[in-house]
Amino acid sequence: MGSAVRTSRGRRSPGRTAAVAGVVAAALSLGVAACGGDDSSSSSSSSSSDKAAQGAGEKVNVSLLNSFMGNTWRPVMMRSAELLAAQPPLNERVKKLKLVTSDNTAGAQNAALNNMLLQKPDMILIDASSPTASNQTIEKVCKAGVTVVSFDNPVTAPCAWKILVDFKTMGVIYAKWMAKVLNGKGKVFVDKGLPGTSTSAEFGASALDTLKQYPDIDVKTYYGKFAAGAEQSGVANLASANKDVKGIISFAYGAPAQKALEKAGIKPVPMTTFAYNEGMLWCKDHNVPCLLGSSPAYISGEAMRLGLDVIDGKRKGTPTTVFFPSPFFLTNTDVKPETKAPVKDVDQYAEPTLDPGTTIPISPDWAKLTAEEVLKPPTGVQ
Repeated sequence: MGSAVRTSRGRRSPGRTAAVAGVVAAALSLGVAACGGDDSSSSSSSSSSDKAAQGAGEKVNVSLLNSFMGNTWRPVMMRSAELLAAQPPLNERVKKLKLVTSDNTAGAQNAALNNMLLQKPDMILIDASSPTASNQTIEKVCKAGVTVVSFDNPVTAPCAWKILVDFKTMGVIYAKWMAKVLNGKGKVFVDKGLPGTSTSAEFGASALDTLKQYPDIDVKTYYGKFAAGAEQSGVANLASANKDVKGIISFAYGAPAQKALEKAGIKPVPMTTFAYNEGMLWCKDHNVPCLLGSSPAYISGEAMRLGLDVIDGKRKGTPTTVFFPSPFFLTNTDVKPETKAPVKDVDQYAEPTLDPGTTIPISPDWAKLTAEEVLKPPTGVQ
């Protein structure tokens, strides 16, 4: 660990009360930036846009397809969509929201999409199991005049709009921060996420490519699969033969990875992970350098907003990717990440009274969600 690193344990956080309240309602505005689009459209996307624009302002039926339920983020994502659709401003436009979960396979996802199409929704939101396996089915859905918005784990179907956190850039930010903390040398475990998902591929590849710039950093990889159990077992498998590990770049909860080290007799190491309360509490309690990035579960609501903009004709042209900026990063050190996003203190957000699986921020700034609400199971999931 570099001598420049200073953790924040022992410092009192004067803004703690206000910041915890901000967990409930504070986030930056969407401020999205589109890339790769132009004013021309494919035949399937233009027919969908033309049909949709004719119904601008009318209430719409929305179906959300989730392909994975192996962690706490996914049910909160679905619950957030449910809650946001029922309050202003979305309740003024959403007639009904239907939640569907399929197995994490292409076949199950395609079957679910076909069943959705039979019910004639105006919009389908999809957190996909594969970037390519459902493209043919999605094209069929688009040609039927349904607006498709892929989020979190995007598909590559040309007719689908995509909205996501820029995980590729996040992988670079994590890797550079870790290299600074370790003074450019040491063994680092890197989480490659869930096999087959585009999010994991982009995050893992960018982190690994960035670490290649540091010849004295030795990389070992594992698949955390976005789940606490897989994260802990993946690190445990590496720890037995790599007791000299100096850092972990996690794509999941973070704390289970550190628990695996502890069981292997290895002291805690600097860590990057996502802003789960469990990870924040671990970093606070163990006084080890941490960097946590925010990937809010309410991105499902942002996907609905994007779909409505398409239906209303506010977004035109070829469907493209819209990057949803990570609202902020959290750290407990003086080593700041290379990002334009705000950087905040872990101590201000780690909250023992919140469920360990809570991710922050909980609510977008255009609505009001509470931890108590979003941690309840989504209702009526099929």
